[in-house]
Amino acid sequence: LLRGAGMVAQENLIQSERNLIYAARSFERFRRQFLVDIATDYFDLLQAQQQIVNRQLQLENVAAFARRAEALAEAGRQPYIDAQEAQTEVLSSQDSLISARQSYALSLDRFKVRLGIPAEQTIEVLPAEIIVPTLLLEPETAQTAALAYRLDLQNQRDQVEDAQRGVKNARNGLLPDLDFDASLGLNT
Repeated sequence: LLRGAGMVAQENLIQSERNLIYAARSFERFRRQFLVDIATDYFDLLQAQQQIVNRQLQLENVAAFARRAEALAEAGRQPYIDAQEAQTEVLSSQDSLISARQSYALSLDRFKVRLGIPAEQTIEVLPAEIIVPTLLLEPETAQTAALAYRLDLQNQRDQVEDAQRGVKNARNGLLPDLDFDASLGLNT
């Protein structure tokens, strides 16, 4: 009937429960994102391994070409500058291979630290076959489900409700007070 009566009296309890729900959703969203980040790091490591293999093959091919160019230059069938350019490409390929190996080592150390494994410990990153099931949902259905179940959007929708409830509570705070004081005295 007056200020402070009704659901306003339970506002602290309601908001505490809502804050707990927000924290649980935020944690679950973090957990899911962490899983995706770990998988991304793993696939990046596999890609870096393949880059090392590719750069090794490139170095072997460039070295073979440099040997051929040098043999042709020594035979006088090709200018000697072409052999020097080929040797420069060999050095560039070696540098590229060393950079790829260093980058892989750094990424591997970061991955180990992220997983809580000591950086000194040796681990081997092996490729795994991953079977991705086909999606059985229509794109429109998947989009609707994604919008309905995204935890950060659920938090934002609930925070809008909290703001609306806050407006109602503020309106309740503008209601008049009714105070009643009584005293009784007896002459003895």
